[in-house]
Amino acid sequence: MGDIELIQSNSSYAEENVANRNQERLSMQTLVMRRCQLRIASLVICAYFVVPIFISNAAFAQEREHQPTIGKLVVQTIPAKQYLQGGFETDFKSMGEPVVKTLTELMEAAKENKVGLHGPVIHYYYGAPHRDPEKRFNMETGFFVPAESPAVGTFKPRELPTFKCATILYIGPATRIGDAWQELYRSIRDQGLTPTDEERELYLYWEGVNSPNNVVQVQLGVK
Repeated sequence: MGDIELIQSNSSYAEENVANRNQERLSMQTLVMRRCQLRIASLVICAYFVVPIFISNAAFAQEREHQPTIGKLVVQTIPAKQYLQGGFETDFKSMGEPVVKTLTELMEAAKENKVGLHGPVIHYYYGAPHRDPEKRFNMETGFFVPAESPAVGTFKPRELPTFKCATILYIGPATRIGDAWQELYRSIRDQGLTPTDEERELYLYWEGVNSPNNVVQVQLGVK
């Protein structure tokens, strides 16, 4: 290899390393901020869908030390579903309050109007905010509902279209879900997939903020 080719090769390698380090830095920022906001927002999920469990301080300390389980990347095509939701603009530092407010009002309105909420809470993120956690973003939170469900108060259903996505299954406390987003973006990069700007979180099973048994599927659109 000539001197010029060697210099170009080293330059490309250095640029790739810088890009990877920048992505890791953004992922760590996401992780820290998500740990804070999820501790607040996830309480409302537990309050409505799980019988309250009172745990000693020693048990909470043990749960905090529990290492989450993060599965391998799977590419899936999620079928279209009807989604009853409320949307708002927020950021990772302050999203807990609007998430709690929206879910609480939505569930109360559904109860008054006798509309069944099917399945788990789903967060829908616009603009792939986990790539740039410092910026504000738009998101929705809500539930799946039957296809012909009416509007409930100020909340209107809409169809979530068929969604090709890369997914990872996360098992662990809500405060560590940022680890799953880190791993998802890293795996997509390693497999040469092209991400879109659509991110989702599907809360499949819930016991409490610090429970090691929570199950969440993180989803990122791919082309």
